[in-house]
Amino acid sequence: MCKSKPLIISILILLLISILQPVLAAGTFNLSYTLTEGGYQLELSPINLYKGINIRVDTSIGKQYEIIQRIIQPLASRDNPGVIIQDNLVVRGMSGSNRFGNLRISTGNISVRSEDIIYVSDSAGDADNFSLVYGLINAENLQPGYYSGRISFTLNPISSSQQQITRILEVYVSVLPEQGEGKPRIEISASGGKSITLNPKKEKNQAQGEVSIKINFTPKKQSSLLQFMPEPLESEAGEILDNAAVNFVVKNAEKGTSINLLTSLISSPQKIYTSGIDGSADNYLVVTYILGDLTAKKSGKYKSRIQYLWEEEGVQTKIDNLELVIDNERIFNLIATPADQKYQIEFRELKPLGQPKVSEVILEVASNTGKPYQINQEISGGLVDKEGSEIPGKYFTLRTENISDKGNLKFLEKQEVKKGNTILFVSDSSGMPVKIKVIYELTTPMEIKAGDYSANVAYSLLEM
Repeated sequence: MCKSKPLIISILILLLISILQPVLAAGTFNLSYTLTEGGYQLELSPINLYKGINIRVDTSIGKQYEIIQRIIQPLASRDNPGVIIQDNLVVRGMSGSNRFGNLRISTGNISVRSEDIIYVSDSAGDADNFSLVYGLINAENLQPGYYSGRISFTLNPISSSQQQITRILEVYVSVLPEQGEGKPRIEISASGGKSITLNPKKEKNQAQGEVSIKINFTPKKQSSLLQFMPEPLESEAGEILDNAAVNFVVKNAEKGTSINLLTSLISSPQKIYTSGIDGSADNYLVVTYILGDLTAKKSGKYKSRIQYLWEEEGVQTKIDNLELVIDNERIFNLIATPADQKYQIEFRELKPLGQPKVSEVILEVASNTGKPYQINQEISGGLVDKEGSEIPGKYFTLRTENISDKGNLKFLEKQEVKKGNTILFVSDSSGMPVKIKVIYELTTPMEIKAGDYSANVAYSLLEM
């Protein structure tokens, strides 16, 4: 009996491994969502018209996928089951919120349909996330009551046998009779609740956010909506962005007039919308805030707020204010052009006593750290052909030119290219972005063998 125990244990271990092995090898393939205002239920009403949701896919299987939105339970009245909300429930995609795939939801309001493919990943099946905003339109036409329904999001594999993943979003809408008289005259809301957050993407260097403004009354005389930024945009480190950092435009004005061209935020009240002469006003406006060029601005999280006012018969009344946040992420990159010269210097078809050959590479630094840096060059060996024949170093030189006219070049005149690590450039004290040209020149002595020659090179960016 004692001799059989090790055999039984070994069999059990092998059996356990055979059961767990497929699970361990499966990889990650998951879908989740979060509401921008927290919680797990999407709650809408004529007072809270729009709410945001962020959908996230975590995957490591490397296969293309899609996300399908379905209404699995229509928004039905609790007291009158035959009454449902259909076209009044709308959704729109937040432009630039995804990184890799194709967000197939329009940036303008569209009615939520029974089934829609809302996102398709890139062919590599990269993990991604994106934001949607759900809302109510023409809420005044809805029958009062409480409504509930369910929307599902299904993560569906396109080119794999992975199992589908479905998540359910509970949706509640309340339309109360007393809201007709009791709701605010003007409602202002952002997709992020009480905050407008802008984050410039490295690919586009631009981001935007939207604010919805609902006017629930008809002014007796011509009136105006105003906004201003009472405090400057300031980071934790005390850095300040100028007003050109954020621009805006107002859409959907038909009865009145609005600022419909990109305009910078300012620190004093500015009229962004004016009703008709007789007071007729549009019920729904959208203010889109768009970042300017922040490539030369220091990284950091900049904060301020936008104050909204209503001016009627010369009297200005405070409506609301929203926090304004610009999250300028850290950038510290070195780009070589042409890209194939980032790792090799090459001279082709050399001949003894031939004309000098020149090879150029442009090095561009994108940085917003506000700290000085240097560009280094690492040459691991000499110029050799495929047989290993090497050209003497004295015939191989380099010099640098400053395209951006910033910082300090180390090779203003031709000098012999040395093996090992060499500093090519040192930035100014504020670490401003720069573009330099490195010019390599080779003269061909009588004793060289004809052919193609190359040397391995690596460029690096070092913060000082």
